[in-house]
Amino acid sequence: MRPFRAETGFSALEVFVTVAMVGVLAAFAVPNVQLYHQFARNKLAQKDYSEIRDALSQLKKGDLDSSNLIVLAQDGPKELPEPLSHIRLTEGNTLDYLYDFTLGSGTRFSALQIHHSEGSRTYRYLQVNGKTLEQVF
Repeated sequence: MRPFRAETGFSALEVFVTVAMVGVLAAFAVPNVQLYHQFARNKLAQKDYSEIRDALSQLKKGDLDSSNLIVLAQDGPKELPEPLSHIRLTEGNTLDYLYDFTLGSGTRFSALQIHHSEGSRTYRYLQVNGKTLEQVF
């Protein structure tokens, strides 16, 4: 028969080392999760940006009923006004401005800027007489 030994728990050192290892792992994991969420929100803004930009191209080609269009400070989720009512902004996205009109001289002007309220990027589009500038900042 074996001699009786009292059962013991973990020593303070073992508990301290375990807690320290969990803390180090959490220190690496939390920022990565936050970056992933920010990346996902930026993708939502990019999706709406691409959809609106493509619709502006259809306006120029005459595929959609073309008229002067000015939209300011639209927050999602919300449908855009005619002739872009088939586009619905995603929740959290803000359409800062959208302009599409023809000046008296025949110069066509289009501008668009959109961002997600919790994202880190803003998407901007500018087109004058077929010359295009796209920015992400």
